[in-house]
Amino acid sequence: MGADMGADMGADMAADDMMNLRHGSQLRFRWGVEGDYLAVERINRLSLPGVSRLDPAEFQVLCKLCCYFRVGEIDGEIVGYLFAMDRAATSYDGEEFQWFCQHVASAFLYIDQIAVTPDWRGQGLAAAFYRDLAQFAHALSVGQLVCEINKVPPNVPSLRFHEAQGFSEVGDMDTRGVTVSLRAKVLPSA
Repeated sequence: MGADMGADMGADMAADDMMNLRHGSQLRFRWGVEGDYLAVERINRLSLPGVSRLDPAEFQVLCKLCCYFRVGEIDGEIVGYLFAMDRAATSYDGEEFQWFCQHVASAFLYIDQIAVTPDWRGQGLAAAFYRDLAQFAHALSVGQLVCEINKVPPNVPSLRFHEAQGFSEVGDMDTRGVTVSLRAKVLPSA
């Protein structure tokens, strides 16, 4: 599966594309495109060190390899994004992704990055992205979501969020001067 698969799935996911928020605002999900780089890069920069730095070259790689690249918009402004890929992204060299490919036998979606602009954190947007991703996974008959979170030094908000979302630690890894917690969430069958 490649990035085009996500665009093909868009019509099937339209029913849950909107979420009502505070003050009457609505969160709208749409498929990300390469032209979203400046907005995504801004959110990425504001989210450091909780996410890895996303330069133009890495953004291009993710746009090509990810089967799921969605952005969330409020009043026409991009306020969050999520990149995820399946094991078909064999050319992706991320150590954590390769660990999951080697240790997880069943189909999975690997969450490479999720970030929400600081003004909208704590409003349920990340959880909404994960519900959208789970719906996408279900449509593909994928049974689990996987990710990594900094454990040392700890990314406490992300660790708490992922625990609340039902992710369990399945391993850990020392990489790039940090220790990451490798996490998985088995999705319910429909």
